[in-house]
Amino acid sequence: MQKLLVFAVVLMECALLGLLIFVNFFAGVNGLDVYDQVALSLILGWMSILIGYLGWGVYFYNFNYARSSEFWAKFVARAEECAKNGNKTENELYEEMGAPRENPYKDETFGLPPGTVRGTLALTILMGGIALFVSLFSETSPFAEGEFYSYFQFFEDAFLMVIAFYFGTKGLDIVTNQRDKRASRPKPVPPSMPPNKDVLTDEEQFEEEEKKNQQVSLPPKAAANGQSSPQLAKPSVPKIPADVKEQLMNQHYPHVKDTEKDKFLHDEDIKDFAAAWKLEVPLVRSVIKVESSGKGFLQDGRPKILFEGHVFWKQLKEAGLKPEDYAAQHPDILYPGWTKVHYKGGKGEYDRLEKARMIHEAAALSSASWGLFQIMGYHWKNLEYASVEEFVSLQSLNEYEQLEAFGRYIKRFELLDALRNKEWAKFARGYNGKGYAANQYDVKLEKYYHEFSREAAPAS
Repeated sequence: MQKLLVFAVVLMECALLGLLIFVNFFAGVNGLDVYDQVALSLILGWMSILIGYLGWGVYFYNFNYARSSEFWAKFVARAEECAKNGNKTENELYEEMGAPRENPYKDETFGLPPGTVRGTLALTILMGGIALFVSLFSETSPFAEGEFYSYFQFFEDAFLMVIAFYFGTKGLDIVTNQRDKRASRPKPVPPSMPPNKDVLTDEEQFEEEEKKNQQVSLPPKAAANGQSSPQLAKPSVPKIPADVKEQLMNQHYPHVKDTEKDKFLHDEDIKDFAAAWKLEVPLVRSVIKVESSGKGFLQDGRPKILFEGHVFWKQLKEAGLKPEDYAAQHPDILYPGWTKVHYKGGKGEYDRLEKARMIHEAAALSSASWGLFQIMGYHWKNLEYASVEEFVSLQSLNEYEQLEAFGRYIKRFELLDALRNKEWAKFARGYNGKGYAANQYDVKLEKYYHEFSREAAPAS
């Protein structure tokens, strides 16, 4: 399979390079000048590089699990040696060599590191814009004037969307505001021509039209008496408040989120949190890995949740309702004792949550665990949130808020020292509950801690 993939990528590269040579030859024969040939070369050359890179990336991360072929050759040799001597198990061998069992980015697009697809998309737009710009200098440009500006507008809008993805709505606002200023700026009069007082700028024409529109016609009697026409005051344009503007932006462009930070944590954020709480970075990463496999959100932008029907049973009792009255009709969201039989995982958990919300909103939100650290909603009061709705709203905002909740949790329930001192069972019992041993919570936590510690250690 690996050889087949490499062969396919090489074959695609050869085809693109051959097409590049043919197109340039065809362009020269048909009289297209050097600018057209450069533009075509940029597009086809970039496509060749892009396919080659993506082909390598898919192979490296999905087949080699982000390790070199040399590493796996050593691993196989070591495995054969261990099989012969019988001195190490398979798990011990993986631990010894720090070999991954799966692609660390398996949940990302094409299994590539976060931002790879967005980055290549941005560069592709940039290369398309450059090629279009180069073709503008050609005397034999295939674009008519109107077509050219239409294509140029497409690349500009695409580039603005990339800015919005990377830098948020503030970055988009800055660029669009500057573009609007340029569009409304009066066109300069050529220096060789004297200013023509009869020619009005766009702004002056607008003011003249406003004056005409604001004139109110008087009755014939008033006009006959020589009364002048009264003028209405120029209406002021109300400004949209910043918070309303951001709300509208997110309503119409739900993929364009926050302005200062994006939705996900970065390495520096985890380092800053660990330093503030005097924790090792691998400890924080281990909890994230065990609780949510490293992701606080689903692909559709909603936070990861797990709905617990036995907690909903207790929450309804505290709300003054009888869960028995609803259990027969909704056995998958109401049961007195813990079980994982009804778990659906992923988006399916929201189906269960929505059914519970139809019975009691606050009790339902309190009965799910949320985000990177899977903190139960009913802890909202212990963690000093105003309500469970506020807790859920913040957990739905970004992973920074989820990390903030984790800090509050380990402080409130006095688990900080247990985590610092690597008392795995004590921390697991306090964080995951009495049934932690059945889930091997403490074992997994220690395992991931050692894995992340090896990754953080400098190469010898």
